[in-house]
Amino acid sequence: MRYRLLFGIACLALVAAPPAATATAQGAGPVLRRAQLEVTPAPQARSVTVTESITVDDIAPGSPIRHLVAKFPGVEITGLRVSAGPAVLPTATTTGAGADTISFPAPHAGPLSYDIAYTVSQHGGEQVPILVPDAPTDGSRVVRLRYQVPDGYHVQGEPFPVVIGSSGMQQRDLAGVPSFLAYRLGDQPSSGRGFAGWAGVLIILLGVAFSAIVMLRETLARKG
Repeated sequence: MRYRLLFGIACLALVAAPPAATATAQGAGPVLRRAQLEVTPAPQARSVTVTESITVDDIAPGSPIRHLVAKFPGVEITGLRVSAGPAVLPTATTTGAGADTISFPAPHAGPLSYDIAYTVSQHGGEQVPILVPDAPTDGSRVVRLRYQVPDGYHVQGEPFPVVIGSSGMQQRDLAGVPSFLAYRLGDQPSSGRGFAGWAGVLIILLGVAFSAIVMLRETLARKG
């Protein structure tokens, strides 16, 4: 709880400073038509396998397809692989202060479907960064999150995004790709939320706001 409290205080300080400009209007570039996130944790190895299946539209051949990924202390991404059908696509990473930009050239115009796979190693952190496409949705729930809780484990406390059950396959349909997931697992069912649990919810929401602002600033800096 101490780590989350400190993280929440840092978020408050950063959220208080709004970005200097507004985001680019929707419809000016690629559009996210569909995304499915498959998240499979391995608690004993302190790692999480993530697979993202994404379809974007309104793209030109050779144009860069960009993704933003937030940074968290004690969390590392390895084994990144992007593929479109049988072809593995080359990626380039631009390092930022609070988020990195990972991009690859679109192999063809029109709708493009591709898969992203990587492993998140958690050395003391509970956050799972997600590669967020730099493309808006139409506001509908085009994002499906599937989180596989391993046998013998249960979701604890205050997960983000919120799940209904505590074991087995958890599935949610969302209007956008979250910049990170936060799930803590235990071998016993959760006892519910006390004061510390609700404080954790608030801090996670602050973390979401912090991550969104950082990623927006990175996007504006790149487009500027």
